Amino acid sequence: MPSTRATDKKKALTEMAKRLDPFHEIIDRFGLLLTEQAEIRDTLEPAELGKFVVEEERFLNGEPLTSFLDSDQFAESFRKAASGVWPLLGMTFPTLSETLSGLEKLLENDGPWTSLCLRAVVHGDAEALETAAGQAAVSPDFLLIALRAAYAPCVAAHKQALTALAPVELWRKAYCPVCGS
Repeated sequence: MPSTRATDKKKALTEMAKRLDPFHEIIDRFGLLLTEQAEIRDTLEPAELGKFVVEEERFLNGEPLTSFLDSDQFAESFRKAASGVWPLLGMTFPTLSETLSGLEKLLENDGPWTSLCLRAVVHGDAEALETAAGQAAVSPDFLLIALRAAYAPCVAAHKQALTALAPVELWRKAYCPVCGS
């Protein structure tokens, strides 16, 4: 059963598509992705994140809470999210289907590659992104788009766990303790 948020997003996208007819196909494609991400998010179990130390100066300079975690803690939910998002992206953009299928196989079978991908998307590690892209024989930009599409429902599913672990004093700041904004 689709979540209420997914239904609301779908309605908003339908209304936008009606007003912007030339962009109808693009809006429909990304509407499918947003709906799938919301549905996947609702099925993911939050990982046991444990305690982590937030360096206040880094946090207040805009680093998200996830930057203080071991990115491999997201591996299981990331794999599940990617297994739902990447096939949909492949159907939505058929020319990317084979490449996305290859990425999914790597994610399932290559733990070190998965760790590189998670370091790239969770911590913004550019070197890990370059290495992972090279190993997958894809451009870093393409890989980052694919990783972010799968990571979005994953981090959203962990939002409550992340905010619960944030030190109380951080909530009194003028910054969001989840994303740093």
